[in-house]
Amino acid sequence: TLVSDSVNQAGPAAEIPEFLRPGAVHADGENTPGDSPQATADKDYSTEAPGSVFDNRYEIIDEIGKGATSTVYRARQVQIGRIVALKLMHPHLLKEEINKKRFEQEAKATAALTHPNLVLVQDFGLSPLGRPF
Repeated sequence: TLVSDSVNQAGPAAEIPEFLRPGAVHADGENTPGDSPQATADKDYSTEAPGSVFDNRYEIIDEIGKGATSTVYRARQVQIGRIVALKLMHPHLLKEEINKKRFEQEAKATAALTHPNLVLVQDFGLSPLGRPF
């Protein structure tokens, strides 16, 4: 899913508190529920290196955040130089067709919404290797 934030050029409206991030350790020394150190280490997150080009169209600048199903990168559209957020599904989820369908459904639902405080979905597709973005 490709989104841009034409309303807020200064950056994200809010930051995710550290204690809410996956694998975060609480003040009592406990990990976030469901994110034991071993479980966190076992997750197969994707990483695109800064400077790499995804699908011959989007140059990766840096990582914005990641979750259970995807990673969001700050990227530059190669042809026009626009800065965008590029959401890529983790490669290990490509084995199950249902994951691709859910990703597409999310893109379509988000694209149907319009509000000044929401991002605008500008593109959706599959890379030549079948990775949804």
